[in-house]
Formats: sequence, structure tokens, C-alpha cells
Amino acid sequence: MTLEELIGATLVVGLPGTRLTDEIAGHLRAIHAGGFIPFARNFESPEQFRELLSRMNEACGRDVLVMVDHEGGRVVRFSSGVTDFPDALSVGASQGPDDVRRQGEIEAEELRALGVHVNLAPCVDVLVAGSDPGSATAPMVAIRSSFRPSGWRASAGFRAAGWRRAQNIFPVLGRCRRTRTSSFRR
Repeated sequence: MTLEELIGATLVVGLPGTRLTDEIAGHLRAIHAGGFIPFARNFESPEQFRELLSRMNEACGRDVLVMVDHEGGRVVRFSSGVTDFPDALSVGASQGPDDVRRQGEIEAEELRALGVHVNLAPCVDVLVAGSDPGSATAPMVAIRSSFRPSGWRASAGFRAAGWRRAQNIFPVLGRCRRTRTSSFRR
């Protein structure tokens, strides 16, 4: 591989819509994009999404790594083809470890069927007193416990379904009085 190809292989890109235009395909080829992070704007249906991935792989000349931030609750990028699970804080507070693990297995199976390789979840941020209430629905770790094993159980579910473990951890989040986007949430 050339230096440009090696650098490009580390790039995870987003797309503006649900279709891969010839112009965007050419751009992906030119930068040697190695990965794709989808958002709701990229999804109409499972079939459309798999076709989008197929076109991306064709344009790049290899399978791109597909990574998604699919945490449940308000952070779900796909409108169909996946189970609508609650946010991680609710899951961590209300489900037992075996249920959380099974949820992780289900999410892994559903995301794999869509063509996703890595889920940037579960979110296991640590919230403390005075945290931004707008961020309180994301993490599995609540104020009332120093750490619940829920995040690790969800990861165990993904591992049981054949995935490598990924955790979405921002320990500073819980210490923020307000996040950058707090003023946008209403």
C-alpha cells in the first residue's frame, strides 16, 4: 500500500444521503476511505442500506468498515430492521444482567444483518450529581452506583454473537454541567 492508501484506510466518512452518487464514489476512491459511519439520513430500508454499502465497497475496491453509534433510546440510526430498545440508562436500571446480555446479542445480530461491523455502544459514561440532564438518557452507569456491570453485559452479548468489544466511554461527560449541545435540546 502507498502512504496515501494507508492514511485513507484510517478515514471513517459520513455521507449526505441514501444514495452513492458517481461524484461521491469518485471522492471515496480518491481518498481511499476505509470506513463509513451511517446516520439516520443514510437509511430508508434494510435493502436500500445494504445496496448503499455494496456500492461503497465497489467504489472503494474493498469492503469498508461500517461503524454505527446505535445506543438505543434516542440514539438509533435505523428506522427498521432493528428492535427499538430503550436508552442505556433505563436498561441498566431496569434489566438484569442476563437480559442486558441478550439485548446485546439481539442488537449484534440485527446490525450484522444490515452490514454493520462495529457498534460504538453500549454507552457506559459515568454520571455524577450535577450532570447535564440532557445527557442522562445515554449511559448505563447511573449516579446511584459507582459502576453497574450492565455495559459489560451488553458487550458480552455482542461478543457472544461474534463481535469484537467496543465501548462508548466518556468519563468526563458526567462531570459537565452542560454539554456543547445542551442548548439545542428542548
